Amino acid sequence: MNMEFVIKETRKERTKRQQREKTKARKAKVAGITLSALVSTAELTLGANEAIAKNNTYTVSKRDTLSEIAMNYKTSVDKLKRANHLHTDTIYTGQKLVIPSDEKKKTSTTSGVRTQKEYVTSGIYTAVAGDSLWEIAHRFGTSVENLKEINHLKDDFILIGQKLKIQSGFLKTNARITGAEDGFTIEVIIENKPLSLRVPYGTAEKFQSMSGKEVAIVYKNGKSPALLSYKEL
Repeated sequence: MNMEFVIKETRKERTKRQQREKTKARKAKVAGITLSALVSTAELTLGANEAIAKNNTYTVSKRDTLSEIAMNYKTSVDKLKRANHLHTDTIYTGQKLVIPSDEKKKTSTTSGVRTQKEYVTSGIYTAVAGDSLWEIAHRFGTSVENLKEINHLKDDFILIGQKLKIQSGFLKTNARITGAEDGFTIEVIIENKPLSLRVPYGTAEKFQSMSGKEVAIVYKNGKSPALLSYKEL
């Protein structure tokens, strides 16, 4: 009886096939481990973000400043410092900062303060070093004669710290200070919109250090808006 043997694959081919199958199985296992690790990492990240949101904390990143953090969370530098018992503006990368809980709820208005604008026909300006009646009149859209008349001045001489009544159209509202643009211009945020205001030359630096603070301001609107007065809230 004749028997025929059919050789489907050689030993060499069988060895290569088995190696390919082992390699394929190993890759599938590695892929499964990687996917599992990615899922776990995502869950951990989500959990960390949820914890931060619940606890109202922020982790300081490189180049962060208190004023920038305060602006992002619609609060003030002073409130951040009080909440975190900070005596200076110095912070470091990785530091955990507590965000005042009531600040997270403020979204529709500038830092949650009243931003309704009120029109007033006059206001009080305090003279600073370098001021002159002409410069003040020019800044607020009036005349030297008008300033002298309503303030009962006999000449153009004024003193540093002298209070001057100015009759002109002003707007009164609340805002948040962003900082100084140059030596005689500052920027504030009113109703989530930036506004540049002229200030006496040399005083803008003071407002730079007040970045993030909430203030009540009276200002002259128009082509070249100018700050008449302000008060911290």
